[in-house]
Amino acid sequence: MLFNSLLYIVFLSVCVILYYALPDRLKNPFLIVSSFYFYANWKPIFCLLLAYIILVAWFSVKWISGTSRMKKKKRIVAWSASLLLLPLVTFKYLNFLSAQLEAMISTFHIVSFHLPDLFMPIGISFFSFQALGYVIDVYRGDAKPQSLYKTTLFISFFPQLSAGPIGRAPQLLPQFEQRNKCMSYDQFITGVSKILIGWFKKAFIADRLIVYVGNVYGNIELHSGLSLSLASIFFALQLYCDFSGYSDMAVGSAKLLGFRLTENFRQPYLATSVRFFWSRWHVSLTSWFRDYLYVPIYKSWLGDRKKLSMTVSGILTIFVFAVSGMWHGAGWTFIVWGLLNGLFLAVEPPLLKRWFTVESKVKNRVFQSFLYVAKILITFTMMTFCFIFFRAENLHDAFLILKKILFHFTEGIYIGDTAIFFYSVLSVLAIFALDIHMERGGNPVILRGKNLFVTALRISSIIVIILLFGVLDQSQFIYFQF
Repeated sequence: MLFNSLLYIVFLSVCVILYYALPDRLKNPFLIVSSFYFYANWKPIFCLLLAYIILVAWFSVKWISGTSRMKKKKRIVAWSASLLLLPLVTFKYLNFLSAQLEAMISTFHIVSFHLPDLFMPIGISFFSFQALGYVIDVYRGDAKPQSLYKTTLFISFFPQLSAGPIGRAPQLLPQFEQRNKCMSYDQFITGVSKILIGWFKKAFIADRLIVYVGNVYGNIELHSGLSLSLASIFFALQLYCDFSGYSDMAVGSAKLLGFRLTENFRQPYLATSVRFFWSRWHVSLTSWFRDYLYVPIYKSWLGDRKKLSMTVSGILTIFVFAVSGMWHGAGWTFIVWGLLNGLFLAVEPPLLKRWFTVESKVKNRVFQSFLYVAKILITFTMMTFCFIFFRAENLHDAFLILKKILFHFTEGIYIGDTAIFFYSVLSVLAIFALDIHMERGGNPVILRGKNLFVTALRISSIIVIILLFGVLDQSQFIYFQF
């Protein structure tokens, strides 16, 4: 069930109405049933996988809370991590590993074989990480072990089940005890605004940009470096609008039910450094890797030292981002994408230090503004460069794109369908206008007006824009494949 479908709008509306109509003791059980129904709409058999993840997490935290020996707790966490990540590794990486093994065997002219392709369950990367984070939080004492009933609700909560945001136990679990008796006006407007802005990003921007990007990236040999550069910029914006649009709709859906989820995106393309970019992009995943992978390894390496050397810290950063690349997809392009981001983060601190030295000497406000915009453009260029590997089908295509950009840049530009190209450019202007408004402290609930009439007019207007100019083919969100 896709967020950008009429079926989901009907489903969510029914859920919201029934949720507030039911007595308090039935609200959470209703959410569990609704969440499993939501997930069963893709493939009912995978509800068993979701149940397996929930049971492993529940048994693990129960086991951890039942022992006081730290060594035993660590072993439980290790076993829990293995069991929780096993389905993810199997479904996501078995095909990739078998393909590498097949290529290696064929090189030595040994009898070839082929393992059956596995269909990856929607959301497995997200709810597996959420369950593992819950186990680690209980181990650290940051969260208390919950009953099977509450654990089920925490992991299966449908607004975040398909593609996050990845929830944290200390932040989300208490909310299931603080149920709203009824929906407030502010809650309704905020939820609807989030959903409509997310739908606008998906239907009007992302699904418009995908046409140009697909035409160019689908025929790399036929296009110039200029066209490939433009397509790469469009893809960076398409990816952002697609996933931030999904996240907005997830946050808005939860808000209508009275719950607060993590804001997953905070105007990342207005970041002035790679570090700031990653503090704004896919926040729930970036912070997950920081808190559950980077920090524990950092502390274990630290020992008696006050601080790790910049070299060791940089190597750790590259490693963590390589893992992040593997999380995004089983392919060398994703691994290279992760390594590049880790490398940029590792070498950035000394470069920024020199930049700040230059900035501190500048007193002219115009030149300060120029330097600020320059940092944004440099960061955006670096991220777009990385996203070439993210979008390319394989490393050969990625390097061919880079070769054309470097050596065949001015060989004309592909326009294609003029209307599609016009809408693509309009989409770019729309998303930057929206983000600049937010960055400058504008009202995050941008559809709310000074009175009810203005609010209704704004909501009606964006619905009309989506219906008239949006792509309403209910295309799948990009991050469902991860």
